[in-house]
Amino acid sequence: MKKICVVILMLLLTQIKVKANVDYQNYESMEVYGGVLLRDFTDEDYDKGYSKLANAKIFGWNIHMMNENIRVKYVTETVFSYYNKGTTPIKYETTLVKNITSKQNISASGSIGIQVKGDIKKFKGQLDSALKISYDNQKIEDIKETTKMTFEVDPDTQVILKICGEGRISNGVAKKYFFFLTTQQGGFEVFDITSQYQRLEKIKV
Repeated sequence: MKKICVVILMLLLTQIKVKANVDYQNYESMEVYGGVLLRDFTDEDYDKGYSKLANAKIFGWNIHMMNENIRVKYVTETVFSYYNKGTTPIKYETTLVKNITSKQNISASGSIGIQVKGDIKKFKGQLDSALKISYDNQKIEDIKETTKMTFEVDPDTQVILKICGEGRISNGVAKKYFFFLTTQQGGFEVFDITSQYQRLEKIKV
């Protein structure tokens, strides 16, 4: 009984700190509705996309959107997992502190590069201008959200807290030309978080 009391007391005094993670490439899971992520493009996808580009030009970019504003649901991380092996319920009180920062991220493939200026990631070669991308969602917002949670874990039950959310992704292929010669080519992708929340799950083991 003393051991159980000590464990409960430690949890009562513990704060769990989480950052709103926009690094979607490293999310635990991501479900895509009606489209394909850039990381899952096949050679056939690239060939199909390139074939739909306009003819080569003297200067600038030709762009073909493969997926536009498609909906995704994701799990960024599992914050904690508690399992009660005892015979009586255990009460937990936890304070979750979440720092919300950037709500946008980008990625690229092939010879399309990305440059970082301060806290902002941009496509190189003025591709962002051709795509008419606003980077306002990448500006750091130091917003702190504190959530106090009280719950019980029943015997032979596991409680899991996950950080989940939804977002929108647009991607495609592009080529840049200089006197009709291709100087850069590859894929691009823009990910925007639309919502993020905590999900508490109770599982009977």
